[in-house]
Amino acid sequence: MWFKERSLGNIMYYILMLNVNTMAGNPFMNFFWQSLVELPGYFLGNYLSEKLGRRWMNSGTFMLMTLAHIPIILMINRPDLSWVITCMIVFIKLGVTVSGYAGYLQAMETFPTCVRQTGCALGSLAASIVGTVGPYIILLGTTTDKRYAYGITALTTLLGAITTSFLPETLNQKLPETLADAAVFGKDQKYWALHQESNIVLDGADVPLKTKEKSDMPS
Repeated sequence: MWFKERSLGNIMYYILMLNVNTMAGNPFMNFFWQSLVELPGYFLGNYLSEKLGRRWMNSGTFMLMTLAHIPIILMINRPDLSWVITCMIVFIKLGVTVSGYAGYLQAMETFPTCVRQTGCALGSLAASIVGTVGPYIILLGTTTDKRYAYGITALTTLLGAITTSFLPETLNQKLPETLADAAVFGKDQKYWALHQESNIVLDGADVPLKTKEKSDMPS
């Protein structure tokens, strides 16, 4: 599931950044606005992932990006409304950044310790390979109808919203350390629950170091 989410995110990122020449207005400014939202996007992703959890924040962001495609598809051939298209595309780029932050966070927390680096690396590699179809989607839009390209990206974000909703929630959860832990991680979670009940043991030796009193620390 995480491989699919990262692949969909990569496709969206490449398409938006490479598609600036087909947007109305100055292509340099179009590129500037899309780049400008990346930094606040990471801060927003960090804030929302701690407040809403990783799973529904990621899925909800993909769904908002899907809805933002509706005015684009309806108004893409209206030159007088090009500013609306630009605003929606910049908003989608913000969503891609937010979901990308959550995606990498989920990967580091979902993969068990023994294969964390390998899993994240293979996921990024697979996402980069899938992302190579981005230029062909842009070519489809420029040679036929611009709406086709944005129709494909709308379906991409919709698929992202569905697939990410099946990832396990990792906020306030004891993270897997072995492959056996990863095999059962998240199976006891309720699908429709916004916040999953914490399964971290807070007594005895399992108390996180930062929660221990200073007097309990060895001298």
